[in-house]
Amino acid sequence: MHVDTDDEVSRQRAVLRDLVVLSAIPAAWTGMDPPAVARGLADELMGLLELDFVFVRLCDPDGAEAAEATRGAAWTEFPEWLEGHLVTGGQHSRKEILSEVGGSEFRRGIAMQIGVNGAGGVVVAAASERSDFPTANDELLLSLAANQAATAFRGARLIQERKRAEAELREARNELEVKVAERTAELRRSEAHLAQLAGEQAALRRVATLVAREASEGEVFTAIAEGIAELLGAEEIRMFRFEGDRDAVVVAESGHRKEYLAVGSRHRLEGENVASRIFRTGRAARIDDYGTASGPIAEVVHLTDIRGIVGVPILVEGRLWGAMVTGT
Repeated sequence: MHVDTDDEVSRQRAVLRDLVVLSAIPAAWTGMDPPAVARGLADELMGLLELDFVFVRLCDPDGAEAAEATRGAAWTEFPEWLEGHLVTGGQHSRKEILSEVGGSEFRRGIAMQIGVNGAGGVVVAAASERSDFPTANDELLLSLAANQAATAFRGARLIQERKRAEAELREARNELEVKVAERTAELRRSEAHLAQLAGEQAALRRVATLVAREASEGEVFTAIAEGIAELLGAEEIRMFRFEGDRDAVVVAESGHRKEYLAVGSRHRLEGENVASRIFRTGRAARIDDYGTASGPIAEVVHLTDIRGIVGVPILVEGRLWGAMVTGT
């Protein structure tokens, strides 16, 4: 009957301890990104197997988005050997051992590939000064650790892809929300424009109805002034007819201050005010601070709280007939 020596028992215990440690690796790497998994595997192998050098490459079977980590320092020949044996694509040996290196730096090395269907995915390369490296236990631990890392790497890649997909989804949702908001604003502007057009058409129909039934000039002018006030939301509207050399007669009004610039009142077009500007230039005029205005018309307006006034000319057969003036 074979009896294990103390050294053999110690080695077996060490292997069992290392296996227990390696079995806990996936839980420890949960939530890490792919590069962190590669670094974690390299650190674990250096500590468990007392290596002088370790290289780890984790990637998908097609070699995409590889994560690499290196620990320790190799002798002169090892990097060249490693470069010649680490192939990122295609079929090649899953395990190669460098058993002899001449010179004073005698070391042994191993490169193992572990992945989906034995091709691609995980590459582990290690070197040690131990003359028995790699033992069967070393290869077992390397293989187990690499498989554990492959599982953690795939989990990390899935999490990474999920986060990327979620980010793309958020970006697409944000872009959609912006487009929806822009489209909603455009539709609201269109609705407001249509409502304005409907109001204009209604006002024109009211005036046309008055003209058709031969209403008085005063009724037609008043309907026009009230229609403009409704469309613009203006507080006060006055329609002037220019007469003689410098007179303006109020022919229609809309607002609550009927006693100021009342229908039928006549005013001289003198000084600096909106009506006199239109009379002089034949173009629209605007005064934002009517406190600076002057002349007979401005003196009447100063008795009210009207401050901003805008006016436009009324042309009949191409000739200046009068002005429509609104104030707020």
